[in-house]
Amino acid sequence: RDQLLNAHPELAPKTAPADKTVPWERVETILETSALPGVQAITGATVFKDHVYAVGGRADDADTWIQLIRVPLHGGAAELLGKAKIDVPVNALQARLARTVSACCVEAGHAYVGTETDGIFCFDLGGGPVRRIGTDQGLPSNAVTAMDLLAGKLYACLEGGYLVMVDPEAGRCD
Repeated sequence: RDQLLNAHPELAPKTAPADKTVPWERVETILETSALPGVQAITGATVFKDHVYAVGGRADDADTWIQLIRVPLHGGAAELLGKAKIDVPVNALQARLARTVSACCVEAGHAYVGTETDGIFCFDLGGGPVRRIGTDQGLPSNAVTAMDLLAGKLYACLEGGYLVMVDPEAGRCD
């Protein structure tokens, strides 16, 4: 490598000027995967009020799971909330989690995680059971490509060209 770059300096990667400033004052690590037993990867982070919510991926011998993680913005330990089984091969979890989880939205007591394999998961922030909203509950596809919340309703883009409104309280899709 060094011989090649000495012979052809135009191939060397460009470096940023030393006086280049960045648009932030500091960077602070608030969560490391190694601090969460069993969690192998993290994706889908979003901020709601005084917390960051992220989706962790974990695998056991035969199954893969997503798990909601709540991290206080102003210090403190991360909390592992509910978990849900997903359709991703155990040996592919780390490589595919970021592509599998397409969205994470939080509002008033619930976090909603859209996936490209299993529809939408509704996590109770108080620790209650996780509910799934998929084709059995009226979604035309389980492949969620984008999702957001507005006034208590979820709006999701699904594979196949669908835009649906989901009433998570009623478990109904329109």
